[in-house]
Amino acid sequence: MKVVSKRDAVRLSTETLFKPVNGRTATTRTRFDKGKYANNLIGRECPDIAGVIAVFSERRKDKDGPYWALYCYSV
Repeated sequence: MKVVSKRDAVRLSTETLFKPVNGRTATTRTRFDKGKYANNLIGRECPDIAGVIAVFSERRKDKDGPYWALYCYSV
């Protein structure tokens, strides 16, 4: 499985609403990892995890400054 952009992850999640995976739709969005350079992971391979459809990065900001967080959609 590859780390994809947020746009592709949302598209994959939306597709499961009409074509469920294993009879279930992707409704769970979970923080996968957090780090300053997580955006550099887009396009790289990550291990296949049962039930995870897509892993994507999202830019966030807190009192310490900007960072990237990895999220995943799972079924």
